[in-house]
Parts: sequence; structure tokens; C-alpha cells
Amino acid sequence: FWDAELMRLEAESLRLDGESAHIVSKKFQQSLVVARAQGARSFELRTALNVAAVQQDTAGQSKALDVLREVFTSFSEGLNTGDLKASRDRLAGARS
Repeated sequence: FWDAELMRLEAESLRLDGESAHIVSKKFQQSLVVARAQGARSFELRTALNVAAVQQDTAGQSKALDVLREVFTSFSEGLNTGDLKASRDRLAGARS
């Protein structure tokens, strides 16, 4: 059950350690795939939020925000949780 979250944390750790963007991106994508397969929407949201942050000011930003928007809009409850607030802020900031 925690596989997607562990992959996300590993990707974030690799990013902070200066690993190549390709390797980090691949690990984040694996996390998204696993989260979707498990129906773990909260973990999918966290990963999408990380990807959007990493892709900020890059050519991949638009796609990352699309993924984040898709996951974010699938939630109808818990809209005041930290991850959903951060996602809403990230999406609102992208529109500015």
C-alpha cells in the first residue's frame, strides 16, 4: 500500500541530492503509476504536487499542472487538508 509514497519520497530524496532530472522524473512517474493502480489518490496527489513543483519554469510545467489539476479535481471531500490546499495554491499560482 505504501509503495507509491515510498517511490515519491525516494524521488524527492534523489532530487535533493542532485540526481539527474531524468532519473527523478522516472521515479515520480513510477509513483504515479503505482498510486493510480492502487487507487491511492492521496499518494497520487502528493506525487503530482511534487512533479508540478519540480517542473515549475520548465517546458514540462503545463503537462505537470494538467496532471495535478486532474487529480485535484477528483476530490470532493477533505478540501482543507494540507495536500489539497497546497495543490489549490499551486494551481492558482500557475494562473497568475
